[in-house]
Amino acid sequence: MHTEAMSRLFTRIRPTRILTRVVVLAVIAYAVLRVLPPAHIRIAAGPVGGSFYQAALDYKRIVERKGYRVDIVPFHNTDEIGARVADRSRHFDIGFVAGDPDGTHGDGLISLGQIQLQPIFLFENRRLAQAHPIHTFADMMGMTVVLPPERSVTNHALASVFTLSGIDRRNTHIEFLPLDQGIALLKQGRCDAGLFILGADSALMADLAKDPDLVMVPLEQQQALAKKLPYLTEVSLPAGIFDVARNVPAQAVPMLASTISVVARDDLPPATTYALLEAMREVHRGSSYVSGAGEFPRYDGLGDQADDRVDDFYRRGTPWIFSHLPPAVASVIDAYLTPLLAFWVLASAMATIVEFERVRRVALMTSARGALWWVRRRTRGGNTLSRPARGAIARLERAMEREDRSIDSMLHELREAMQMRAPAAQAKAGHVAEVEPAPLPQASGRIAHEMRRTYDQYFSNDGYRRRYPRPNAGTLDHLLSNGARTATRILDFGCGNGRYSLALLEHSHAQLTAYDISAASLAEFQRNLAGTALQDRVTLVHDDLAKLGAPASYDLILMLFGVLSHIGARAARIEMLARLRGLLRDDGRLILSVPSVYRRRPWELLKCALARRLRRAAAPQDEAGNIEFTRHVGGHRLTFFYHLYTLNELRTELAAAGFAVREFEAESVLPEWCVTQWNIVRRIDQCIAARIAPALGYGIRVLAVPV
Repeated sequence: MHTEAMSRLFTRIRPTRILTRVVVLAVIAYAVLRVLPPAHIRIAAGPVGGSFYQAALDYKRIVERKGYRVDIVPFHNTDEIGARVADRSRHFDIGFVAGDPDGTHGDGLISLGQIQLQPIFLFENRRLAQAHPIHTFADMMGMTVVLPPERSVTNHALASVFTLSGIDRRNTHIEFLPLDQGIALLKQGRCDAGLFILGADSALMADLAKDPDLVMVPLEQQQALAKKLPYLTEVSLPAGIFDVARNVPAQAVPMLASTISVVARDDLPPATTYALLEAMREVHRGSSYVSGAGEFPRYDGLGDQADDRVDDFYRRGTPWIFSHLPPAVASVIDAYLTPLLAFWVLASAMATIVEFERVRRVALMTSARGALWWVRRRTRGGNTLSRPARGAIARLERAMEREDRSIDSMLHELREAMQMRAPAAQAKAGHVAEVEPAPLPQASGRIAHEMRRTYDQYFSNDGYRRRYPRPNAGTLDHLLSNGARTATRILDFGCGNGRYSLALLEHSHAQLTAYDISAASLAEFQRNLAGTALQDRVTLVHDDLAKLGAPASYDLILMLFGVLSHIGARAARIEMLARLRGLLRDDGRLILSVPSVYRRRPWELLKCALARRLRRAAAPQDEAGNIEFTRHVGGHRLTFFYHLYTLNELRTELAAAGFAVREFEAESVLPEWCVTQWNIVRRIDQCIAARIAPALGYGIRVLAVPV
């Protein structure tokens, strides 16, 4: 009895279903655990008491507030730090390097940025200074000199200086000692001079500067050495900085300084990377004795150790998900957002098609029911149907018959259609592959006329301003970070009512030329400029390319929010890009944004693709990616033409016009009108757009340069 009950219970449980759920949960758990950031961070630093170690302590204090556990490992031989961090078996996350004159830190590292300048301090025994003062490094030849440990990064920086000055162990007695021992030996008068590389505000260096038995030496030849050794920078230590009352030092001291950087493993998790970058910014953003506030940390984004994530942090700050969510949650979202978004885009496109099909069928059934009611009513009254009425009902019947056709019937029709075009294909003298249709000038002219009429109406009824009240903040930041802030002449090609131009004028001193084919948009632009100081820096050009200026006139050209996509044929788009290339200086930049083929108007794309397949598409829809659609704005039916781009197609057209692509970015994830209406939507959108593939963006933003 007990066995039978257990058997029935086991049957109801359904082991296959349980096993499936266990497997699914196991896969989800593995996917989550795989991307979780470790709770433990190890920092490779310099000796205890040094500036590297002090910076590591500051990082530890800040990062541990986020829930991490931080261990600091001091190294006397600091030239090993880069290699130790790159060695995965050592389990270090970040470390400090100075200068890197030989570029020997090893593979597998990324730079997190430069954090400070550390001057070369030179102190001489005061008694010796009276008889043999030091003016250049070469003057130390023959002396007893204390240097940092031989296997330290600071000593490597000094070694190159000594080589240029002709100093080595054969002509000078050099003692390589740890920091505390070297300072003690110098203060005891048992050596002639000592060199140290530490932070300018180091208490140890301040103590040496105040010692009456020592002299801080202001060296000459700083400019020459800085030019020969690019990792050194000229700085000046202000007079009285160590002791204002006693005026120590008595005068400003010209010095050379080595640049200190932080390097990390190239597989450092994003959450850990941002936590450390935020700590670096908090610790080093203030002023020091030899640098101004906000000068550090900094990042040049060049070299083999450049990283896109770090570069993005210095340009935009911490992404929203990592600054507002717990590190574990943010890491899971960051890792799986792109595939989930791709699935969402595909599902949205399919849902749009399904919904359209459902609406069409409902409309068809509603029409059929209405016709049936009308026919019965006419019949009961003894009235006959008119010829137009019979024709309309016959068309309705045919439409309903088509709904009931089977898959086999549809397949048969497609095969017949393909056989009908076979004779035409055979007449092409053996040409099997499809040939891209030549661009039709009349089609491009028709599109330009249609777009001019559309945008005149769009701006005249204030529809555009209501839909797009302000610029996309992400695109505006991108423009300012890529030349707009320092440009002298800017061309906004397709400026509209100036929603980007006006913002750029407020953030720069550039002269701006604003071009558009719509007279109504330029009239609104002119009204926005009226009575402001900005109008003296703006030239408005209406639909006349000859008035854009001489060749090489601009150092920045903009084609934003799909302006390029409004041009009809591919040849016409390339020709327009080539004309803009001629207006751009050789060191200038082109920034444009276009709609993505994967995110826009799937139904129109499908209709045009079917029309091309059946040879029924008229120009310019006979080119892949070209679509037309209508939108009702302010009671008016407006027709829009767009070319929807893939990344490869956009790169090819730019190359044909003489441009090379520097970078692709997703301009936004949500439609432009959402991003420009609400700030909270903009913040979320910018965070997501920075993490997805450019092709999945609602728009694709491109930075291109002349070649």
